[in-house]
Amino acid sequence: MPQKPDGDLQGQLDVLRFQKEQLDSLKQASQDAQGIEDSISQAEDLLRSLNLALPQSKKVQGSPVTAKEQQGAPLQVGSWDELLQQARENQDRPAVFTDLLSEEDILRVEARLAVVRGDLRSLHRLDLLDVGIAVVAGILAALVDVFLVQMPMHSNFLGDKSSAGGPLANWVRTRINESLPPGEIRKLEKYMKVPYDPSMNTGLQQIIEGLNPHTHRFQSLGHDPILGFLFGVMDIMKGTFSAIDSNGQWIVQANNIHGTAGMNVFDALARQYGHLLSDVSTTRGLPVPFMPLLQFLQVGAFTSKGLTVGDVSTQMYTHNYDFRHFLAMGIPVGMIEVMVRMGYFAKRQHETGDLAQSAPFGNKPKLKSMLLIAHGVATAVNVGKVTLTQNPLAINLPQCMAFVRYLMPELKFWFVDLPRQERAGVQQVLDDDWGSLQGQLSRMWERSSLGPVVF
Repeated sequence: MPQKPDGDLQGQLDVLRFQKEQLDSLKQASQDAQGIEDSISQAEDLLRSLNLALPQSKKVQGSPVTAKEQQGAPLQVGSWDELLQQARENQDRPAVFTDLLSEEDILRVEARLAVVRGDLRSLHRLDLLDVGIAVVAGILAALVDVFLVQMPMHSNFLGDKSSAGGPLANWVRTRINESLPPGEIRKLEKYMKVPYDPSMNTGLQQIIEGLNPHTHRFQSLGHDPILGFLFGVMDIMKGTFSAIDSNGQWIVQANNIHGTAGMNVFDALARQYGHLLSDVSTTRGLPVPFMPLLQFLQVGAFTSKGLTVGDVSTQMYTHNYDFRHFLAMGIPVGMIEVMVRMGYFAKRQHETGDLAQSAPFGNKPKLKSMLLIAHGVATAVNVGKVTLTQNPLAINLPQCMAFVRYLMPELKFWFVDLPRQERAGVQQVLDDDWGSLQGQLSRMWERSSLGPVVF
């Protein structure tokens, strides 16, 4: 067979369709000829039954050569370019794959592709018990949040009635407050001074609107339990004070009153940790991680005072929505992790008996799907709680963060990874079948003494 150029898929399809049409035409002609032969045989039988003589058959000049007469004649095969030109001259449109397949072939292909897709989707497919474990875990955690965590202790938040706080939230707050004795706190306050800790504008080169002893830790990103290890350490090493004013403006100014400028990064990290430790059990405490960033959102008009998102976030901090309450809100989230992972382990261990496969850690698609469902249930209940109370202090931020954490990879799987993996799986099936077909064609042509088929 003539060598075809690599990568000319459309040309291959055109030639294959044209030759298929020729084969179908030959097949139809053969069926028509067989029908004529059958009719002749029936006529001859009728003549014999009537004792009539059969007519003498004569070969008509120019009649087709019989297959027997064709034996031994060499098969003429043109070049690839000739085959391609012939195919395109006799076709009114470019060929597609479905032109080469029968309806039965297409159904078989679709069945094989469904198997490929089903194998990939089965990695995330949960049975009824998996879903039940996740839903029960989510509901139990939500109940703990509603009845035990509740809202932080506060008075008259945004005009709402006072709250004594949830028993679990109050217990966590008390345990943290008692974790450091007063003498240790005073020692930390004395030796862990930082340049980003001014609580008033006195002595500052640039006025920071809204800065006061109640809000200064919320306005300074150095006091954020997570962001502080970036912005706070930078302030310590540079001797600066970085803060967000009440208008959402980011202000950085020199404030090397404690002589920390030039400190190496390890000493700066130690001082940052010590300073946060000295503040965590104070009246206002440390802010919820990342929440100070909401001060940049000077949009919206809440309550009759027209408070912005940034204003509301500041009010939440001053009404005990702080790092201690954040830890309390994280308890239901941790419960979900423990309950779902234990349920996953018990069920997989019962099904497979394989400890490695049952381990509730690592990249286990079904485990991640179960965690997503559980956190989704708990988040939905929390949304309902906030809607009913109309109080932003009811927001369980750790729960929302956990839900987003599992939601984003799941969305990426279904909308990005799964289509890509399905295409790769389909391509692998096509490559395997194409390789098998090439081998069959090569063996067939070798048996015909025409040499190997070259692709």
